[in-house]
Amino acid sequence: MKKLSARRRHPLAALVVLLLALACTGGLYAVFAPADKAQADATAQSLTIEEGKKLYTVGCASCHGTGGQGTSDGPSLVGVGAAAVDFQVATGRMPAATSQAAQLPD
Repeated sequence: MKKLSARRRHPLAALVVLLLALACTGGLYAVFAPADKAQADATAQSLTIEEGKKLYTVGCASCHGTGGQGTSDGPSLVGVGAAAVDFQVATGRMPAATSQAAQLPD
């Protein structure tokens, strides 16, 4: 009887072997996977941020100031709200060429 008991496997042995195999596969993939894509994504994001800064400096801050407080060339955006700014930009009214009004006419 002892020989039979010694050869039996625990019911969860197959599950344990499967989990170990998955862990080993994941570990090997993490070690040998190429990391170039992550670096390329970071580079593309930093380029997009730089382009956004340039666009903000030329298209927004030049008339409304860096804090949106307004200048002699453009009205203040303080207290206006994000929806109003989004509306002006999305409809193509901004950047305006010559208007000093808070909202440009159609």
